[in-house]
Amino acid sequence: MRHFSSETQKIVSAHKADFDCTNYESRLKAACGYRAYIRSLGGVFAKYLDYSGTVATKAVFHEICEYVFGLFAIYGFDYYNGQKYVRWTGGSPFYVNGAKGKCNGGAIDDLCGQASKSKTTCCNWAIDTLLKKMGWLPNGDQRYCTQASYGKLITKKSDLQPGDIVHFYRNQKGIFDPYNPSTYGKSGWHHVVIVWDVTDTKVILADGGSRMQTNGGQWLYEVPKAGSGFGGTYGTSDRWLARRIRSLSAADLFRVRKSWADTSSQIGAYSVLENAKAAVEKAREESGETYTIYNSSGAPVWPYYRVRKSWEDPGSQIGAYTFYRNAAFVSDLNEGYNVYDNWGNLLHEGSLPVIPVIVALKAGTKIYDEPAGDMIRELNEDGKFTITAIKVNGITYGQLKSGVGWVSLQLAERPE
Repeated sequence: MRHFSSETQKIVSAHKADFDCTNYESRLKAACGYRAYIRSLGGVFAKYLDYSGTVATKAVFHEICEYVFGLFAIYGFDYYNGQKYVRWTGGSPFYVNGAKGKCNGGAIDDLCGQASKSKTTCCNWAIDTLLKKMGWLPNGDQRYCTQASYGKLITKKSDLQPGDIVHFYRNQKGIFDPYNPSTYGKSGWHHVVIVWDVTDTKVILADGGSRMQTNGGQWLYEVPKAGSGFGGTYGTSDRWLARRIRSLSAADLFRVRKSWADTSSQIGAYSVLENAKAAVEKAREESGETYTIYNSSGAPVWPYYRVRKSWEDPGSQIGAYTFYRNAAFVSDLNEGYNVYDNWGNLLHEGSLPVIPVIVALKAGTKIYDEPAGDMIRELNEDGKFTITAIKVNGITYGQLKSGVGWVSLQLAERPE
């Protein structure tokens, strides 16, 4: 039996009791919102909160699985931000249909009060959420018959790969044609998982539904008694079929392009980052054009946008960002700071923003009674805050709308 990584398991264990059927709204409000709460968890949760690329490697796939199924274990599904999710104390989370108080399997009160109703599974919601977060199916669907029609049909257990979706059908009666989703009877459909990994002797599945719940959070497990092809047994009675939407590569490639969307501008893809950097430097020397290095998921890796008072004063640097918009935002918050590229070219001259302005601040940010004054307290959690006044006293400070004090804007970031 496989589990989350030790880091993710530690986070999940520390927060799995954060929410119950009565406190989810107040808990998130106190945490300054859903996104701030996730960012405060750290680990893969902070790393992939803003992820919007397309998963291409097995390593990133594994981390996205931990992100989605980890949030499932703690709170609910990331993709449905804005709708309400609750968890039956001691069990798995349950979807709530808006404000109607309906869960999969019964009303909230029933789920809270009757352990016998805690067996509700959300496996298809988990797979739908995972595929959307991976960028594979932005407009996907949680319905089993739709999921079972995605991608390429896999007909042999020996052909399964990480990322393949596997559906199970219990005691399927009548016609069962793996090539025709209309024959997948609703009464027979039983479960859906995703292939986590494949070894010489094992197929390991990641589960966001009943296995996570009944096994106390053990969301990875081997396929027992799996047949050699579709229609083979799962356990003792299930038939299965698999679908492949994309194939994952074992290693990340660093792609050199003008932008991630402009695939025609790509001048190379490299397994070694330093080689990709050399290609950027060569292109700049030969044509004067600037390229960006992206990983296989579409996130920019290099060059950095540096925020300094001047290029010749590296000691004044207060940040280096892979996204230009983030660097420009920070330079505008701090008087006298500009944005430079890797080669010292001035890209943006900072100018103080129109007040009020909303900024993101991290837990631990110090609050002062006045600019450069005495520290009053520290922020307990990450969040978004409104700045109503700006003053410069050595560095730039912003006054919090609450009136509690001032913070250094060198520590502020662009809110999402």
